[in-house]
Amino acid sequence: MYRFKKELFINIKINQGRIADEIGISRQYINGVINNRYNCRKIVAYAMTKLINSNAEINDYFERV
Repeated sequence: MYRFKKELFINIKINQGRIADEIGISRQYINGVINNRYNCRKIVAYAMTKLINSNAEINDYFERV
């Protein structure tokens, strides 16, 4: 499972709604992941990372728990 590094969301230029629409999961779930209410699976962490920055790695935005 992966936990989002919340302090990094300030610098992200993409909104939660677009992330949710592109990945195909609910906005509530994305909001919970970003606000550390939920941990997510690797595939969700990967998809979010690539939407935020196509050159980034999962470890740039998430920590493994």
